[in-house]
Amino acid sequence: MKTREALTLALVLFSSASLFLPFLLKVGFGEQGFAPEFLLVLFASYAIGFTTARISKAMAVFLAAYGLAVILTVQLIRAPLDALMGTLNGDLAAIVVERNVLFTSLVVVAPLSFVFLVFGAYRGESARRKER
Repeated sequence: MKTREALTLALVLFSSASLFLPFLLKVGFGEQGFAPEFLLVLFASYAIGFTTARISKAMAVFLAAYGLAVILTVQLIRAPLDALMGTLNGDLAAIVVERNVLFTSLVVVAPLSFVFLVFGAYRGESARRKER
């Protein structure tokens, strides 16, 4: 892998993780009506697919970015809950947050994001073929 390509993938990884964070923070607290944040998630999925232009790389980068965002979300929510509610209550509240994030990830985010990943990879590959 070339250095430029590795830097591009790292930039896409961290920018996508930052786009996923607001969505996951709202989901963690069980808020409804998260359409703007969900559109950011779909845009990030398309951008990952377009940048990588390969399905296997796009899936790996997407799962890494989304996993990083999930870990950051749980940690950002868990620390204040532990401090304010105590360790046991904070753990119970964190379990509810993790359940919300996991359920939304599997039911809402994964199907549409994978469609946008494939669409972005197709558009990225066709753009690269036009350049040649």
